[in-house]
Amino acid sequence: MEITIESKKLNPLLLREKIEAVAKIGEGETTPSMADSKKVIAEKLNKSADLIIIKKVDHPFGGNRAKITAYAYDNADALKRFEPPEKKQGEKKEKKAAVKKGRE
Repeated sequence: MEITIESKKLNPLLLREKIEAVAKIGEGETTPSMADSKKVIAEKLNKSADLIIIKKVDHPFGGNRAKITAYAYDNADALKRFEPPEKKQGEKKEKKAAVKKGRE
């Protein structure tokens, strides 16, 4: 798998860059995981992997390329300020159960 960065768009207000990258996928290879994509993009940008957020990995059926959309933040404070916190696995189910219980 080879990832090339196609475009970078600086957003000084949010202290981040929007990264558009393409991963070339060889025969027999799978779509790159978000963790692998994050590591490769961090190496190419010379930034810490903690400051990179992968938003989307889009791989059309039967294609040999995957489009990756990511954000590279300038610092950890900006990352915490503008990115929503990750939800845990059971949070959605617990909220739905609480709503149903309240309706009864």
